[in-house]
Amino acid sequence: MHKDCSLLEDNDLTRLEENELIDKVALPRDLINGECTIPDKLDRFFKTLIGGRDIRRKNGVNCKRLSNSIVSDTIFCVTNGTIKPSKHITLGMTIKSLTSSRKIINILNRLGHCCNYTTLEELETEATYSSEYRTEISPPDIIRKSSLCTGVAFDNFDRYVDTHNGKETLHDTVGIIYQNIDNDTLNGSDIDPGSDQSKMLPPPLLSLNLFRFLQMLDRLTPTENIHQFIPNTLSLVQTIDLLHVVSLFFHVPNTPMWTGFNFRIIKDDTPKQKVSYLTPINLSPTETSVVKLTMTQAQKVGVECNQKYVQVTYDLAIAKIAL
Repeated sequence: MHKDCSLLEDNDLTRLEENELIDKVALPRDLINGECTIPDKLDRFFKTLIGGRDIRRKNGVNCKRLSNSIVSDTIFCVTNGTIKPSKHITLGMTIKSLTSSRKIINILNRLGHCCNYTTLEELETEATYSSEYRTEISPPDIIRKSSLCTGVAFDNFDRYVDTHNGKETLHDTVGIIYQNIDNDTLNGSDIDPGSDQSKMLPPPLLSLNLFRFLQMLDRLTPTENIHQFIPNTLSLVQTIDLLHVVSLFFHVPNTPMWTGFNFRIIKDDTPKQKVSYLTPINLSPTETSVVKLTMTQAQKVGVECNQKYVQVTYDLAIAKIAL
């Protein structure tokens, strides 16, 4: 065992390619990726150590997560903290953001689970400087294409901080941007301006007729013969609901709730969506100036994605002010 560990240390740990992030943070994904990649041999070693001969456990998600955590701790401890894996950066920043406690960060650092408080502040400072140079509102993973139906939503985020008078609450405004996933498209920010692809015209925008007031229907829906409006799939849906009730009544093992039961049976052809976060606004979303700023950001997202219209979603408290 000692010989195997020595071979792993000589072949993998001492030959890691370090990608130092201090003074080089360009994008948030740089912090998520860390300063190194997990060596395959070291990952297989700890997966075998945790999962043993059970193939299903060794290939499971839990074993993969534990192995990645232990390998990251091993790299951080063997290199004496000079190489910072993804776990030690993201875990430290997450705990720092949630608790704002220097003591908790120092405790985790002494146990080898995250970077020290000073290193985390340096990385956050470099990330802040890098974000200042970006003029775009949309995150880098959002594709600049009008046909992908990009929308934004804003909500309140309560953040608890330690003050001299006790624990208080800070209300921040968090913007969420979502977009349909299209694997066959390229990100407009990744295209070379001198290439032929950058000269391609965006797809034409649909012209919509806007009305200032809602118009009454010329013909109301009749109530006498309502059966003609019943869809043909009603009997199938009723059968699925009956099967779900019967499964719950007879305690069929591993029967999920109604949504999960339908998810197993019905094929969903709707496009998948990616979700990213905009830069938080350190003010309450119920302030008029903040609501105006969110509308301005939504318009800028539409311009960046070549969309003429952008759907903005608020909760009720913000929507009252927006209207």
